[in-house]
Amino acid sequence: TPATQTTPTTPKSNAPRQGAWDSSKGGYVVGQSGELQIDVIAPHYPDEDHEYKIQYRGLDRKWNDLGTSNGLHGSNVTVKAKPGSKLEFRINCAGVWQQAGTTLNTSGKDMAKVTHDGDGYKLAFENYKGGTGYDDLFLKLSDPNAPD
Repeated sequence: TPATQTTPTTPKSNAPRQGAWDSSKGGYVVGQSGELQIDVIAPHYPDEDHEYKIQYRGLDRKWNDLGTSNGLHGSNVTVKAKPGSKLEFRINCAGVWQQAGTTLNTSGKDMAKVTHDGDGYKLAFENYKGGTGYDDLFLKLSDPNAPD
C-alpha cells in the first residue's frame, strides 16, 4: 500500500487544475487535488553505494524525509499539500545534499533534469557534482486525482 505524507503549507490561490513542474519556481506546483504521487525508481538497486536519502519540502520550508532510494524502489508515496503550493526535492549522496530545480548546490548546477510525458514529470538525479549521466535516481511525479 502506498504511504501518505502531509506537509503543512499556507493557502495559495489559483492552483492549477493538474499539478505540474514549474522551472521558474524550481519545483512542483501542487494541483487542485492537493496530492502528488511520487513513484521511486532506483536504477542501481540494491547497490548500497547508491543508497540516497530522499527529502521534499513545501511552503513551510522544512525538509521532510520520504525514505531511502533502495527502501522505496518500485513503490510510490503520496504527498498531500495545499493546492497551489510548491514542493522541492533533494537527495543525499555521501553526505552532500543535491537539490532539483536550483543551481545553489555545491556543484553550482541543477542536480536533476526534468522531463514531461503524458503521465507526469520525471526528475532524473545526478549524484555527484562532476557527473553527467542523470541516471542515479528517478522520481516520477504525477497527479492521478486531478479533476477532469
